[in-house]
Amino acid sequence: MITYTPEGQSAKDINAIVVRGRLEPGSEDQGRGLQNQVEIYIANDATEGVTSVDKKDDRITLDDVEGTSREARIIEVLHKDEGAWHLLVGW
Repeated sequence: MITYTPEGQSAKDINAIVVRGRLEPGSEDQGRGLQNQVEIYIANDATEGVTSVDKKDDRITLDDVEGTSREARIIEVLHKDEGAWHLLVGW
């Protein structure tokens, strides 16, 4: 379960598949430190997921591997089709 917060709208709890990887180097803009990143699959559906994604302003809240709640930003939309969104998020 994650919490998806579209810019200017209410937060929404939705079921998601979260794929956790190892720490990755951050981008040049972030000082090249290690960055937590996960891939998330969510339904492309108004009721069970979301129908649009704003990389700049939408936020996702999820638990990290230690169980600490983290607010993440959407780094990239990796794939989208009629059924699901595949997102790369990081904090």
